Amino acid sequence: MTDLELRTAVLASLCPVGIRQRLRLTLSGGYTPLQVWERLAPMARAALVSGDEDSPVAVRHAVERVQRVLMTLTAEGRVRHRRVGMSVTLNTKGPRDVLVDVFRAT
Repeated sequence: MTDLELRTAVLASLCPVGIRQRLRLTLSGGYTPLQVWERLAPMARAALVSGDEDSPVAVRHAVERVQRVLMTLTAEGRVRHRRVGMSVTLNTKGPRDVLVDVFRAT
């Protein structure tokens, strides 16, 4: 998959469809790179991992490529980038506060 095709697919996946997704996007502030990966069309995901979606390493490399494209689109002004704080509860250690990068289309 070329970078131009990936940029187009990422921009399409950042657009919410329906009132429920618009509300969720407003409340959360945006999508994480992993959520953008999950929102990509199945054919785009298969092209990014070369048909090996069962391999965690291939998926991780594809998500990192999506993140690089998101940062490039942010630098161009086509996507907004924010860091959002959230609290995560771990079974053995209790609640932890984390910062998460989120992106949304401008």
